[in-house]
Amino acid sequence: MKKLFTLFWLLTIVVASHAQGPNGTGTYYHRAHGKHGEALKTAFYEIIKNPSVLTYVDLWQAYKISDVRVVDGQETIWDMYSNITSYPLDCPHLSRFEGSGINREHSFPKSWFNSVKPAYTDLVHVIPTDGYINNMRSALPYGETDNPTKGSKMEADVSGPPYYSQVGPSSVDGYSGIVFEPADEYKGDLARIYFYMATCYEPLIADWSSPMLGGNSYQPYASWAIAMLLRWALEDPVSEKEVNRNEAIWKLQGNRNPFVDYPGLEDFIWGYMSDVNLSYDGSTDELEPEPASSCDIALNKFAFGVDWSNNDMKNTRDYWERWPLTTTNEGVTVTYNFGIEGQNMYANDNQIRMYKLNTLTFSTEADEMTSITLNVAKNDAGKEFFASTGTMDGYTWTGNAREVQFTVTDGNGHIQLTGAHVEITSTGIRDIPEDSNTEVEAIFGIDGKRYDALQRGMNIVRMKNGQVKKVWIP
Repeated sequence: MKKLFTLFWLLTIVVASHAQGPNGTGTYYHRAHGKHGEALKTAFYEIIKNPSVLTYVDLWQAYKISDVRVVDGQETIWDMYSNITSYPLDCPHLSRFEGSGINREHSFPKSWFNSVKPAYTDLVHVIPTDGYINNMRSALPYGETDNPTKGSKMEADVSGPPYYSQVGPSSVDGYSGIVFEPADEYKGDLARIYFYMATCYEPLIADWSSPMLGGNSYQPYASWAIAMLLRWALEDPVSEKEVNRNEAIWKLQGNRNPFVDYPGLEDFIWGYMSDVNLSYDGSTDELEPEPASSCDIALNKFAFGVDWSNNDMKNTRDYWERWPLTTTNEGVTVTYNFGIEGQNMYANDNQIRMYKLNTLTFSTEADEMTSITLNVAKNDAGKEFFASTGTMDGYTWTGNAREVQFTVTDGNGHIQLTGAHVEITSTGIRDIPEDSNTEVEAIFGIDGKRYDALQRGMNIVRMKNGQVKKVWIP
């Protein structure tokens, strides 16, 4: 049986000199601080989205890092579908009968999401399982059944009921189709995987199709399914196995499952705690955000410290000089850059100009921007602004974000900008350590071994600021 790692982190309050996330995550989750319900789910999406997934072939090697347990002194692949397997790390990839080999199981079936990438090889939900039981499950929804028709053997020399995992007609209120019921000790694991999928793929999941889905980005699961998954997560709390697997995935594809790091998080999003703000250090005190503040930022060559005195084009930087211009004021950093190679950047004593290929990015570290009003001196072609997030109304953006990028409509002409007025709301976190340390913390190979220097092939490099990068050395 699994060792219980923790339950109801929400009942504890962590006191520390600097707010830190769970399981050594530092400030990785700080953008989710002070939110609840739908806004909390979206905040976690912004943190864990676009994982740097491995190839489908590389998953075999990944399992030797992420899904290993010791049985009778030997390292074996951890199988959540069958109770009789004891597969060595280099086990066969077969499915002739139970115990013949291992498969890469899309616990969230790929037919539900049309094999879209990166979900197709996302290690969080693509788990190693017995190939025969994997085929038995096929693309059936998870559920519970009182009348199983087939399943995995409880022991190697026993056939027929009772089963370890099983297939049969649903006994869950609200659904009557055929389901695959996993063993009780892994129901919570799989529920937290499904919570992750609902979050990591928030913009897409409303268009995916299965008996478990309900066509909504915030509450993507059908009512019968979400009720069952919430119950599974409660009855089977986070285990040491899940914590260790989460750490391995962090090294391999650079993101985490927050529902493992925060046991009970699902209740802050969909359950009885959905009107309570989350504190990323594990406490649940209601937050009192500090009042909004504001700053005015000039946009001209003086603000950016531009010196083009030796440039024949005077105030213009052409595509041979593509480094961006940046300026910081009151914690807000503005970056003026090319969208792609080939368009001039222009700054003089009074203004900068936005052409069709330029980008203008506003970003903050600890606080959120709620409004940005761009001061426009001239719009010679009736151009419109587009924002990467939030809502534009003319020259004013509104939303809640730590980073917003502006571009303008295609076509000739430009917009002349003299400055911007930015409204800022505190997140309530005033003691977050700076995220500017970009030193290397650790280097891992694809085999999970730690190295002192980069090796030939693929390196997984973890930075001290929490970022994870892949570095290929030929």
